[in-house]
Parts: sequence; structure tokens; C-alpha cells
Amino acid sequence: MTAIVAPLLAFVGHARFVQAWATCAVAAIALSHLVRQLSGWAGYVALLGALLALGAAIVWARRDRIEWNVALPISVAVLLGLSALSVVWSHYQWVTVGGVALQAGTAALGLIIAATRDLIQIVRVVGDVLRAALVLSIALEVLSGLLIDMPIVFLGIRGDLADGGPIQGVFGDQAALSLAATIAAASFAVELRTRSVTRLTGVLSLVLAGASLLFASSIVAVITAGAALAIGSLLSALRRAAPETRSIASAALLLLAVVLALTAYLSRAGVLLLINDHRELAVRLPVWREVVQYAELQSVLGWGWTGLWRTDIPPFLAIDQTFLLEQSSARNAFFDVWLQLGLVGVMALVVLLGLAFGRGWLLALRQRTIVARWPAVVLAALIGFSTVDSGVLVGFGWLLLVVCAAKTSGAVSWRSRAAVEATRR
Repeated sequence: MTAIVAPLLAFVGHARFVQAWATCAVAAIALSHLVRQLSGWAGYVALLGALLALGAAIVWARRDRIEWNVALPISVAVLLGLSALSVVWSHYQWVTVGGVALQAGTAALGLIIAATRDLIQIVRVVGDVLRAALVLSIALEVLSGLLIDMPIVFLGIRGDLADGGPIQGVFGDQAALSLAATIAAASFAVELRTRSVTRLTGVLSLVLAGASLLFASSIVAVITAGAALAIGSLLSALRRAAPETRSIASAALLLLAVVLALTAYLSRAGVLLLINDHRELAVRLPVWREVVQYAELQSVLGWGWTGLWRTDIPPFLAIDQTFLLEQSSARNAFFDVWLQLGLVGVMALVVLLGLAFGRGWLLALRQRTIVARWPAVVLAALIGFSTVDSGVLVGFGWLLLVVCAAKTSGAVSWRSRAAVEATRR
């Protein structure tokens, strides 16, 4: 038996196999809409199950090289634990069980990727997957909008490219495409700067990501890309400053962010008026108001976790019937968590995002490599995305959040410092 198992473990533990597995895992989650449309939920769940089984084998084969003390950030565990615990008070327990299983399975894939791949290897995997996905998206949009001039209904592609957009590609909607293009741009920039790809490939990839953002024609693209660009620019400026200046500037920026957040809250009536004046955000505003009404009925612990909405059960059924349009989420991660996990869940999400971004910021300032900025830029994009979409709670957004939280926790964590000190003793 050992003679059979040992070669198999050596095979699955090989660096090339792990890289191939990581590419397949990221592709499966990033292209989840495409996979589900082609194979249904049964096929998608079977694919995730196979990837998790292979991932478990990889972890076992490489167990001596994994830093177990930082493999699972506590903040991620708290949110996952709260989702699982909501089965107790959920109004739709079997749906919650399924939602928790999907959330935990995606998180497990992210943790395995983070534990077995270096940061530059993760960037390369994400870049390769998104490069192929964006090429496929643009190709199908050209086919639909310019060549055959008709929608590709089963993929949700409306064929509006000839009119300048909006386009959805293989991601299902504008918001998901905007997030993918933003993360792709950050990854392509790192690849170009580290010479992981040829200059021509890097430049064309950035043009591809920019075109995808442009034709997505979405405020989500503006917010997500703007947040990533702002943080990337600030980190570049701070890295050129003296070490003592960085600490002062970082504290000042944190104080400014708190002041702006308080100002926005105190001036929320004016903010809502501005939102109402924007066509795309104005569509979200009534949904948010309806979600808040139902969230207040179960304010502390929520109705129970589902992840993606099930519009055949309350309260999602009532919200769906109000707008006569199937809603898959609240289009805001914080409102969605409030509805499903209550204010306790909102606090857990805020802590998770805050800790991950804070650690990513410190990592980018402490390490001189361009790769070290990637988690902070990605997390900034995810935080911006959270204000206008719920994708950070499920699918590709959730996978990226777990990967970045795990990598930054491993690099900037009291547990990692304790492990180093214990090793030195």
C-alpha cells in the first residue's frame, strides 16, 4: 500500500502539479457563472468537490512545508463560524447548510492556495486566469454585438458592444466583470514590473483590462478601480519617503479616512441624494431600503446565512416580488451581511476587511518588492466593491479576500512573530 501511496503523494506534491491545481481552482471560482451555465449547479459542486479532494491531498503531501500557525486567519474563522452557527436560528436551515458549505469550500480553496503558493506565484495564477477570461469575454462580446448582432442568452451576454456597452463577458454581470478587470490590471502591472511576462504581453494585457473596464460602463468599475489606483499611488509615494515619515503619513491617512467616514455618515441624507442622482446607483437605492426594512426585523443575528439569495424563500421572496426582478444579492456586502447575519455579522466583516487591509498596508511598506503591494491594492478594490455589490461574500471576491487575508496574516501577524521567536529559542 505504501508503495502505491508514496508515489501518488510525491506526484500531487510536486510544484508543477500544485501550480496547475491552483490555476484550475482560481479558474473554477472566477468563471463560476460560466461553469454553472454550462454544467448546472450539480456540475459546479462536483468540480469544487474534486478540487477540494485534490487540495487536501496536496496539503498532506506538503504538510512539512506549510506554516500551520498562520494558515487560517482568526478573522476569517470568526466569519465562517458565525455563518455556520446561524444554522441554529436560521429561518431556512437546509438552505443555510448549503450556503455555508459553499462558502467554506471556497474559503478552503483560498487557504490551500495561500498556504502552498508564494505571493508572486499567486499573482501569476490570477493573472493567467483573468487574462484568458477577459480574452474570452471580449471575443464573445464581439461575436454577439458585432458579428451575429444578437444576445447569447444562456451566458447573459446582451450584445451591446456596438453601442459602447455595457458588457458582461463570461462573468454574468457588469459588476463582476468590473471586479475581475480591476484585479487583472493590478496583477498584470505586477507581472510587467517583475518581468514575469514579456513586455508586449504585459502591455497588451493592461490594454485588455482597461478596455474591459471601459466597456463595462459601470459605476462599480469607477469605484473599484479608483480605490485600487488610489491605494497603489499612495503606497508608491510612501515607499519613497523616509521610514519615520511613513509612520506619520500612515497615521494621518488613517485619521483622514475615519473623519471622511464620520462625515459621510453624518451627511448621509446628502449622500443619498447624490446616489439618487446617479442612474446606476439609483437602481440600487430602493433595494437597499427594502433590505434594511427586513434586516431590522432580525437586527442582531439576521435571518440566517445563504450567500447567494434564494428568491423562493422569505425574506428574499418578498424583496424579489417588490421589484419584479430576480435579485441575487443586496448589491452591498454590508447590507447583505446585516440581513443574513445581523449586526454581529457586520462587525465580523468589518474586522476581517480592516485587519486584512491593515496588514496588507504594513506588508507593502515593510517590503521593498512590487509584489508586496498586490494584497493591499486587491483588498482596496474589494472594499470599494463591497459598497456597491455583495460579490466579496461569495465566489471570486470571497476567494480573493481569503487568499489576501491569509497571506498578509502570515507576513504581518503576532502569531508569525511568536513562531519566529519560538524557533529562535
